[in-house]
Amino acid sequence: MPLFIIRVEFDGKPTSEEYEELHEAMVKAGYLRTIKQGSKDYHLPLAMYSTTSSSTTAKLSAEVAGILDGIHKPAEILTMNVSDFAGRLRPVQ
Repeated sequence: MPLFIIRVEFDGKPTSEEYEELHEAMVKAGYLRTIKQGSKDYHLPLAMYSTTSSSTTAKLSAEVAGILDGIHKPAEILTMNVSDFAGRLRPVQ
């Protein structure tokens, strides 16, 4: 199944509580705050999530928009279908 990365950013002056609520809601909906590369898991930067899905970027963006609307408006969402990635991320211990 394809790998997707979702980046969320609240506009205005969001509170740390709103971001914590976002993290809880996203995890509850099946989005991860980690990403797997090979056999290792890595933490994603703040407000980035990963998921594997047979859905489309548009459908996943709409789903995430529904989650965000209950937490903070307005917010920006970027959903990417990723076939490969590189970076310097903190490993999950």
